[in-house]
Amino acid sequence: MTQKKESALTTGRGNGRDIISHPEKVEALEPEKTLIFLLLQLPKLFGVIRPIKKVFPPALHAAFDVAATANQDKAISYLANAQKELLDAYFAVTNAFWDTHPELFRREDDAELIRILANIHRRLLIENRDRLDPDILAAEFARSFTPFTPTIITHGELRKVDSNERFVLYPYIPAGAFVILAGDGGTGKTYLALDIARAVANNETFCGMKTTPGKVLIVDEESGLPRLKERMARIEHYHDPIPDDNVFYCSYSGFCFSRPQSLTALKQLIVDREITLCMIDALVDVIEGDENSAQDVTPVMRGLREITSETGAAIVLIHHTNKVGGYRGSSALKGAVDVLLIATQEKLTPNGTVVKIKADKMRDGHATAKRLSLNWDAEGFTVTPYNPVDEMKDKLREDEWTILTALRAGRKKIDEIVAATGLSKNTIHSRLRFALKDLVDKHKSGQEQAYYYELSANCLESLSEADFNDE
Repeated sequence: MTQKKESALTTGRGNGRDIISHPEKVEALEPEKTLIFLLLQLPKLFGVIRPIKKVFPPALHAAFDVAATANQDKAISYLANAQKELLDAYFAVTNAFWDTHPELFRREDDAELIRILANIHRRLLIENRDRLDPDILAAEFARSFTPFTPTIITHGELRKVDSNERFVLYPYIPAGAFVILAGDGGTGKTYLALDIARAVANNETFCGMKTTPGKVLIVDEESGLPRLKERMARIEHYHDPIPDDNVFYCSYSGFCFSRPQSLTALKQLIVDREITLCMIDALVDVIEGDENSAQDVTPVMRGLREITSETGAAIVLIHHTNKVGGYRGSSALKGAVDVLLIATQEKLTPNGTVVKIKADKMRDGHATAKRLSLNWDAEGFTVTPYNPVDEMKDKLREDEWTILTALRAGRKKIDEIVAATGLSKNTIHSRLRFALKDLVDKHKSGQEQAYYYELSANCLESLSEADFNDE
């Protein structure tokens, strides 16, 4: 046997199965819980009871004294003997359960109990949580025999339920929602998320979008405190200072939401600090396993969503996109969240970039895509609504301004634009098709079956009376 295999057996990491990590915890349990716990940590023993030698020997710590074995053959022999002892003890314990709590056990077959225990354990393993917590296992076992009574209400009671949806950031981040903000590297999604956090903490609008004021928690497992400090200083430069106690930071704190203790710690932080919005950067840094695996992703998504439901705080999880511009990883990501936002870089500008925010999934509704201009300079950072008119108006020619001026009076057909401007149809069609395509909207009249043209919302918002008067 190689040194590597010997190390795996004696260190408790053989074949990826860390069976018993806390023997001192196990020894403190009541005998029946201990036996259930140990048996559930050997899933290969359930369903079809097979000799232990048929299975790669699970790694066991001091509770079974496997560390004293000299080689793999001795370990297999030891475990084979332990198997029989455990099974004998298990049946003795189940019989005691039957004698003590006959109301819980209505079945006459020991194999049925084994099947129930195995199914519970398998589900917990898939969820990747609490696998080493015997109290949870015992509770799940007891729940299998406990009568279930669902809670029901009448239609009259339903009318009294508070259904007014509130938003941390309207319309993209509902209160108590689980949100993923996905974007390619370099899109500025982290700056974008931090600026949203600033707006919420300062009770300010964000790019014209209303926010609900509250405290913000930023869980950063990607940048570190020095970079966070620099980024927040740039964001604050063009805004009012953030109150000292309105934003909290956890940076490189070791959060891993594949582990129940991290989920519990996050929930406690949110409750203790009365958090309204929690930003987590980024998914790849707070998960164990493969983001493409539903088995690895599902328990993390479920755990975070449970936190939003139980606390009322919104959680925004920053993530990366794939090569085709969609979110990266398992489809379980999209299925678990209330809102999935995709940030796509559309163009570079002299001071930054234009990013399109699109809701790939929106709980109980729809949100139109927005284009935002992310701007950096030597001192600070700002996010503003992007409008192509701002870039175009200085480049418009005289005849193009003439067409826009004619349309200020209301929608017109081509012949009416010709009459108002004196320009030819070909010139007008050409200008509308190219230079004015983002400034003028085209509509078809249902009754007259004719096309009308009118100024777009972007144009109306961006061009003032002074712009036309200058012309």
